[in-house]
Amino acid sequence: MAGIRKLIRTDEGLVFTSDLPPPPYTPHVSTPAAAPSAPSAPAPFPPVPPSSPAAALAGHPPPRAVTGPSDIHVGGGSRWFHWHAPQSRQGPTDALANWAARARAEVGWIATQRRSPDNTVVHAVTPILSCVKGHVLKDDRGEVLNFPYDDMRQITEAVDNWEYRHRQYCQLIDYTTHVWGPAQSYRVSLMIRYRLVQCPIDDCSGIGSSVRAAKADAAERLLRSGHCMIYIPG
Repeated sequence: MAGIRKLIRTDEGLVFTSDLPPPPYTPHVSTPAAAPSAPSAPAPFPPVPPSSPAAALAGHPPPRAVTGPSDIHVGGGSRWFHWHAPQSRQGPTDALANWAARARAEVGWIATQRRSPDNTVVHAVTPILSCVKGHVLKDDRGEVLNFPYDDMRQITEAVDNWEYRHRQYCQLIDYTTHVWGPAQSYRVSLMIRYRLVQCPIDDCSGIGSSVRAAKADAAERLLRSGHCMIYIPG
């Protein structure tokens, strides 16, 4: 059956549609769908100084509840230990030198002498210590300080107060927090890390009939004092 023809007007007059040349062929090209764009990464939080309480607590909820602040870790299982010289025939002076090498510490000496009533010379030696130490923040009675979890002001004031009182020989490096207690009332204790700089340890002074004997006495006292610490990574 013949198709229906339509009369249209062109520049050459009236013509039927069947008399017109066919339109040019344009192949159909399918356009693939655009791949979904990857979600944009969330904007990072502004950096916070590592020694601030906000940096220590923000974004880090208490990992577990413990009964008290006695077991303080630096993080990841790392710990500060008091150095104990291994049982050997090593003398106290050599044992102290061994600790200094392990801890990258420096030990100097202030030597003085005096005469006793029987006119013999008595030598006295005071160790001068430079090293890095870390321990929990305590009050003057030796009690571990702890603060409410959400009270940044008390934490900052306690650290500032410690830094001011020890400014002559101590340089604060940083501090970390330890959260403990029941979930209803979390408490925060602090582990401070600082550098001891040319600090005379007067309570570890040694005496002897010679400088060498006085140094050995002072070294033994220093090793027993708890001033010599070693950091063990976790």
